[in-house]
Amino acid sequence: MSGDEFQIFSALGWAVVHFLWQGVLLGGVFGLLLSFLKGKSSQLRYLANCVGLSLCLVLFAGTIWQQIGLQAPSNAGGVSEGQATVGVLSQAPPLSDYSSVIAILWLAGFSIMMIRYTRQGLQARSLRSQNTSKPDQRWVTLFVTLKAMLKISPRVRMLISHSVSTPMVVGCLKPIVLIPASTLLSL
Repeated sequence: MSGDEFQIFSALGWAVVHFLWQGVLLGGVFGLLLSFLKGKSSQLRYLANCVGLSLCLVLFAGTIWQQIGLQAPSNAGGVSEGQATVGVLSQAPPLSDYSSVIAILWLAGFSIMMIRYTRQGLQARSLRSQNTSKPDQRWVTLFVTLKAMLKISPRVRMLISHSVSTPMVVGCLKPIVLIPASTLLSL
């Protein structure tokens, strides 16, 4: 592993370690904030959650940036680059020996989870087109009435699905409510 790669993996490992306490602290603060927002509008609670998640990303990226800056050897005072690197590493706590391993394990876990979420997202997306049909006009009328009463965007559509066993919403930008065919047959 080259010096730059070691520096990046070490910074990533330290960011993972620091994010353990940062995430707990943020979770506590935003958990408390959400308890005060009980009964308030769902948009306000959603905004608070988005801000909290965004802060998680900013803190993680900021910690990586800070760690890379801390590990960058300075050549001030006539110290050679090799001596500066040894000096920085010898002052670090014992965990620094494992920071690259922590980073590699975190990246492996992150990659596995992203593959899993991508696969599940593609499966959910396929539910939109497989074994679906348009509902009768009376169900569409009822659905439009409910959307208006609940102030739900007119973009949301409803389809009957023979592949699902419970009602579900699929999609974010173009959401579709999938209603099991068995549910409508029993009504």
